[in-house]
Amino acid sequence: GKGRGKGKQPKTSKSTKAKAKAKATAKSKSKKPQAEAAEANPGDEAGEVKKPGKRSRAKATIPEPAPAPAKKTKTKENNPTFAGRYKPTTETMGRVWEALRRKYMTDMVPQLRAPSKFQVPFWRFALNKWGSEKVQLDQLDSDGLADAAHCAGEAFLWEPTVASHFISQ
Repeated sequence: GKGRGKGKQPKTSKSTKAKAKAKATAKSKSKKPQAEAAEANPGDEAGEVKKPGKRSRAKATIPEPAPAPAKKTKTKENNPTFAGRYKPTTETMGRVWEALRRKYMTDMVPQLRAPSKFQVPFWRFALNKWGSEKVQLDQLDSDGLADAAHCAGEAFLWEPTVASHFISQ
């Protein structure tokens, strides 16, 4: 048959040949001897191969990026959430959130092995306890809420699932 024999190249179109020829001509014009290139770019290492057609930028013209502002790290004191909740915007629930958070952070965190594990259960426990006792949260001042949070916290620590996670002293 009329197959390709050994040594024969596939046919290429005229436009492909023209592009290849133009590219080769451009490459040969842009090449400099290595000694001349080293003098033009004193910071470059000898023998470094650069891509043809690419201009190297002077290092002085590249502005250094401004240092990134330090990220604020969350600590126990400035964490904006407690029990997976941001502070509520309503006055009553905002005060309840603060009272429960304060009780939890000051009295309960030092006693528990994995304190963050118990934030949500404590939140639910306190609200359920107050709901079953028909506590009028909107009628309590800050001291009353602190007392209610203290009672809820003490009862919560006696729950069997929580008591088994105390830090041994």
